[in-house]
This record gives sequence, C-alpha cells and structure tokens, in this order.
Amino acid sequence: MKIPLLSLAFLALPFTSLLANTIIIDPAVEAGEIKMMNGINNGPVVPRGETVGNFDRGRSNFPYYKMLEIPLVRTHDANFFNEYGGPHTVDMTAIFPDFSKDPADPKSYDFTCTDKYLSEIRSTGAKIVYRLGQTIEYPVKKYGVNPPSDDLKWAKIAEGIIRHYNEGWANGFKWDIKDWEIWNEPDNDGEKGTCWTGDRARFFDFYETVSKHLKKQFPSLNIGGPAVGWNEKWAEDFVVEMAKRKVPIDFFSYHAYANTPEKIVERAQRMRKLLDDNGYKGVPTYLDEWNYIRDWWKGLVYSLRAMQGMKGAAFTAAAMCAAQTAPIDVLMYYDARPSEWNGVFDRNSYRPIKGYWCFLAWAKLRQFGKAAQVKVIGKNLYAVVAKGEEGKLRALVVSYFDDDNCCHAREITVKLSKGEFLSSRINTTDNDFSFSETPSFIENGALRFSMEPNSFVYIEATAK
Repeated sequence: MKIPLLSLAFLALPFTSLLANTIIIDPAVEAGEIKMMNGINNGPVVPRGETVGNFDRGRSNFPYYKMLEIPLVRTHDANFFNEYGGPHTVDMTAIFPDFSKDPADPKSYDFTCTDKYLSEIRSTGAKIVYRLGQTIEYPVKKYGVNPPSDDLKWAKIAEGIIRHYNEGWANGFKWDIKDWEIWNEPDNDGEKGTCWTGDRARFFDFYETVSKHLKKQFPSLNIGGPAVGWNEKWAEDFVVEMAKRKVPIDFFSYHAYANTPEKIVERAQRMRKLLDDNGYKGVPTYLDEWNYIRDWWKGLVYSLRAMQGMKGAAFTAAAMCAAQTAPIDVLMYYDARPSEWNGVFDRNSYRPIKGYWCFLAWAKLRQFGKAAQVKVIGKNLYAVVAKGEEGKLRALVVSYFDDDNCCHAREITVKLSKGEFLSSRINTTDNDFSFSETPSFIENGALRFSMEPNSFVYIEATAK
C-alpha cells in the first residue's frame, strides 16, 4: 500500500513540533518554592486627606497596592516623589543633612519623612530593602553622589539609621529590617557620574569600610550591595577585589534592563558564576532593578511607552516566569513610584494598568507556595505553575514577542503528564481584557484557550 506523501511528511516531523504551544504539568514533582519574583521598588501612595469644601484632593493606590502582597520593597529613588516625602526622604543627605555634625547625636538626624514613608510600606505587609546611599543625580552639579570625605563617619551615620529603625534609637522603631544595601549603581561613575563621581578604586575602599563596620555592629543583618548597573566588567573587578580584601557580602545586587527575558536570565547566570568563582558561592543575588528597554538611546521613548502598555506587561510577566528557574533569588521591579518607569499604576490617577495584573497573579501563585514541574513547548511561551491541596493548581502563562510585527493569536494547550483536568477558570490580560474571565475548554482532559501575541492568562484549575 502506498502511503500518501503528506502522511510521510507528517511522520517526519519532530515530536515537539506536533506539540507546539503546549504546556505539560507534572503536579507530582515539586520544583521548589514560588520565589519572590514580585518584589518592587518603592511603596504605595497614601492620600494626604486634604479637602477643599467637600472635595477630597487625595489620590491613592493604597488598596490596590496592598492587594498585590508585595514581599519586598526597595527604597531607591523615593527622593524623586513628593508624596513619599520628596528630597527629605531615605537618602543619606536627607536624613543627615550636615556632614559636619556628630553621628552619635540624635539631633543630627531628620527622620520625619522617612519614618512616615517606611511605615506606609510596612502597613501593606511588605518587608523593606533599605538602600543606604543617594538617589541618582542628573544635573550638571552633583551634591550627594560624591565620595564622602570620611568613609568611617559615613558608616557610623548608616549605623545610626539602622539603630533608629531596628533598635528604637532616637525615638525610633523596632522593625527588624534585615536587608541593608550599600549604594546604587556605582559603575555609573567618574567625574560626571550620575551615581558616583569617584573612580572604582575609591568606591572599593568606601564599600570595604562601610561593609566591615556595619557587619561588625550588626552581625545578624544582611549587609549587601552594591546595586551594579550595566557594567559587568566593573562588577567583576568589584567582586574580585572584595574577595581579596575578605569583605563580607550577604547579598549581591545588580540591575538588568532588556527586551527579552532570555537576556535577563543570561546576565543572572553570568553574575552567579562570577560570585561562585570568587568565593561567594551561595550568596543570594538580588536583581533589584529591572524593566523593559529596547535600547537607551533612540529607542528610549519607544521603550517607556511600551513598558506602560500591554507589551511591557507581557514582558514583565514573562521575565517573572523565566526568573523562577534562573539563578535569581529576588526580583524587584523598577518602579512603583508614579513616573514614566511605572508599568503597574497609572502615573496620573494611580489606578492599576496592564502590568498590575501579572503582580496580582504572582501573589496568588505564592499563596500556594510550592511550584510544580512544568515543560513548555513552543517559542515565546512562558509558564509557572503552583500546586495546592486536593489537586488544585494555579498557573501564569505568558505569550511574549519582542517582534512588533507579530499579530496572530495562537491556541494554547495545557495538559497533565498523568491525569486530566476536571475544571478550570482563566483570567486574561491583553489589549482588550484586564484580568477578565474568558472562555477556556477542557477536551480529552486537556485545557485549551486562545492567546494574543503579547498577553498573559492566570489559571485556576482542579486536576485528578
């Protein structure tokens, strides 16, 4: 009997091509914890409570923010936003405005605005990663990003801040803030540097002095940094030098802006290897600034517009999924501060926009805690699945394309390695929907639904 040529061609196809756009879940195999991929920079906006007549002027995103169950909030660049306290908040020069004063004297410090800001973050249930240092400075004259005249005195000021928030010193609190980060993007350096006007050798001396002093005073706290920006050679020089000087690093922080999740994962792998190769094996890595960027020059305006729309939201969701299995311990998205970098809340109304819903989905995954083993077959497709009790599953599935010309929807199949789905409900976020319940179908025990190119779905299902 002759076999038709079409059938022969079908038989020659690789098995994976027959399962394109398929996600296979094995709930019996645990794949670790659902990690803290939903950390963020900066806190909620709390209404001021000002009224004119019967009109309340206060804008707020507090209830929406709290619903996200953000685990960690980093305080960098809070200084830019007036509702947080503006130039009187967080930065070393804001809290200790006159460097000639005595660090042992509580009167040398101004904690007022920072106390309020941190208390508002804590009221959401989040823990704090406190950035000890300065907000980035773009003006031609630099004020706070210059190397201090006395590194040990700077360290003692930092000590005073820690004692205020953890030991009640200077009419303070006992908040047990664990993570204290030394500086931000010191690789943006040099005479015209936006974050550090000294050279790298000067920063290495500074970091060594501050780290060793704080670790001696607070051995149980996590003293880390230095929030390296773009320069991986700078990061290599830093890690190698700290290892030579036997400087403790309780967590290593760095940043990554990219247009594909794969680029973020590749940088994470290089940072992990750098640490492991230089005696810092097991030191947690905090990717504590990240977002969508096509490029920093001609593509910057495009990138800022994209990150606040559906493309940026899909990238955010895809990066979270990719980071779940990458050597990244914590992600902290930049930024929740109302600004052009915020893809979570509208800059004017502070209401949720498209990127909000992937953070809400991740919060729901973390409520289950444990991840199930997942195999994703298909390009530009990402997924993480959390397993609960009695066959309950929650999943985030993302379709993300950096190619702007991709315009076709695709059919997605989610199946179990063993067993079948009994029920399901999916919520879709795309150009038309914002976490809206949309149709899905169970056929032969598998879940099927359609996804637009840049979109994500949150799934709640029961399986047996």
